[in-house]
Amino acid sequence: MKEPDRIVRMLRSMATIFLAVVVTVTGLFGQELNLSTRSKKAQKLYHQAEQHANKRNPELAIDALTQALEIDENFIEGWLLLAEMWQEGQHPDKALAAFQRAFSIDSLKYPQMYFSMGSLAYDVADYRLAAKYYKNYQTLNQLDSIQKSVVSKSLNIALVASKLEFDPSDVIIKNTGRIMNTTSDEFVNFLTADDQMMVITRKTRRDTLIEGKEMYAEGFFVAHHTDTSWSQPQAMQLPWADGYNAGGMSMSVDGRSMLFTGCYWPDSKGSCDIYYSNRIGHTWQTPVAFNSRINTTGWESQPVISADGTTLYFTSKRGGGKGGADIWKSNYIPEKGWGTPVNLGDSINTAGDEMAPFIHGDGQTLYFSSNGHPGLGGYDMFFVKKDEAGRWTGVRNMGVPINTSYDEVNLFVNLMGTHGWISSNREGGMGGMDIWDFPIPKTVAPQSIALLAGIVVDKLTGKPLEAEVEILTLPAVIEQINLKTDPLTGEFLVVLNPKNNYIFHISKTGYLFYSEQIVIENTSKEPHIDKVYALQPVKSGVSMNLNNFFFNFNSDKLLPPSKPELDRLVNFLMDNPAIGVLVTGHTDSIGSASFNLELSGKRAKSVVAYLLNHGIESERITSQGVGDTKPLATNQNEQGRAMNRRTEITIKDIF
Repeated sequence: MKEPDRIVRMLRSMATIFLAVVVTVTGLFGQELNLSTRSKKAQKLYHQAEQHANKRNPELAIDALTQALEIDENFIEGWLLLAEMWQEGQHPDKALAAFQRAFSIDSLKYPQMYFSMGSLAYDVADYRLAAKYYKNYQTLNQLDSIQKSVVSKSLNIALVASKLEFDPSDVIIKNTGRIMNTTSDEFVNFLTADDQMMVITRKTRRDTLIEGKEMYAEGFFVAHHTDTSWSQPQAMQLPWADGYNAGGMSMSVDGRSMLFTGCYWPDSKGSCDIYYSNRIGHTWQTPVAFNSRINTTGWESQPVISADGTTLYFTSKRGGGKGGADIWKSNYIPEKGWGTPVNLGDSINTAGDEMAPFIHGDGQTLYFSSNGHPGLGGYDMFFVKKDEAGRWTGVRNMGVPINTSYDEVNLFVNLMGTHGWISSNREGGMGGMDIWDFPIPKTVAPQSIALLAGIVVDKLTGKPLEAEVEILTLPAVIEQINLKTDPLTGEFLVVLNPKNNYIFHISKTGYLFYSEQIVIENTSKEPHIDKVYALQPVKSGVSMNLNNFFFNFNSDKLLPPSKPELDRLVNFLMDNPAIGVLVTGHTDSIGSASFNLELSGKRAKSVVAYLLNHGIESERITSQGVGDTKPLATNQNEQGRAMNRRTEITIKDIF
């Protein structure tokens, strides 16, 4: 057991230990003359309570003590035993109140009560009061070296906790209930973008014993959200995992790639290695181990991948770390695979253990569990954000009540950054690690994101298509995202920065490509663009609008942000050498008809010139301008006028 864990467990039991000491010193059990009450009836009820307590029946003991204290409300030993019974019954608030009542009667008779009250105040999350009681306990002269050490560490934990409190009205953590949780361990792994499906890891008891000990296996389960609750989790259908231990799982943001930890698998390099599996349609493919840069002869676990698929974070006990388990990262290198992992450094890793990294879809906020950073005891959840230079700086404890003196070991925050799920063995659970949910406070929330999701289909048949999706930032290409749609469903999902504008392309051999400009307002609402994109098969007479050609006002000069769209058109024509195209320029109705006709013709010729300069034969290209004569939408508002300002490509010949 780690030192912080040991201290916390000691802290949690000290109130009970102290009561046992009081009983021994004062003769509360069996020495009637030392009882502070003179009432024979109260003494009789007290001794009845003793008998019930010795038989582990706190409810009956509480009934007897309540009657005794009604007879003599200043019966201090009665209050002390009542405090013990309330504590055994898991009612720290009532136990604290009983201690405080005893203390108010005579604060000098049992001054060690300061520690008990401090422990109970901590349990009810009154950390400032706990610190006050611990400080008073420190002033006692009769403390030995062990007591001094324990109270010093308890005081430090309470002081840390008092600085991490949230307004309880802002953060209410709820257990997800018996449907989700069992007496074993449950860990939250992934939620879909709509928060309607959750994937968890659950420990299940094996039927066989090894050396007389019960054995457990980890497996993945899926639950669906109904109107008000979660459905019963069902085991994922993964034939390749039968008989093997798989845990520490996460998924890509679109839910189409699974990363997990496999321990003692036939092809593993060490005790635990990292694997991935891709989903095609509804079937998870046979997993593949990450390369030897990631997996070593040591221990690698708990992988998670960034939303853009380029950075892998994981936990490892390999050499070169800061001590214990550290968090490492590896960047994906095109054509080469995953690069040599880099330790995240002293700002995140400590001599203790840093575990369960979770990188939010914003790519800027990393959450993780640690017992090395200052916390409330055991494992706490922390978070850190990137600075303007892209460095992780300013690790912060997520605070109370997200963290407790128990263990908080992993976290998932939904893509919108509004809700979190945590695994913890805190009081009030079903046993072991349970999954709890809570609203994310603004102080620990990730940056806002936007989702672009859709399905690509054949325009004529409606059949889903496996297509290439390319997304580039505007006006300068500072970010580029490339992905493929699901080959069976045509689905895709990608995370975007709502502060950016984007060029969006969808392409597939044998089809006209789709072009769009995406402008996302930076708003607190849930920006989620979700639609069906129908690609037109290439044939004579069909047209496509190219919405990412940019010109200066009243000018035919193409601006630099037009280059990605122009290059895509060049590639389209090179990939389809048997077709010719007609380039048509369109304008809105602002300005005279003659000016718009001339301007649209010149803009179409500018596109033709680019194609000719990049190797497309002149006999394959013609152009025309039609001004404002063929609008797609009304010219009475800017949105409609923007749709009307366009360049259209029509397939005119198939050689």
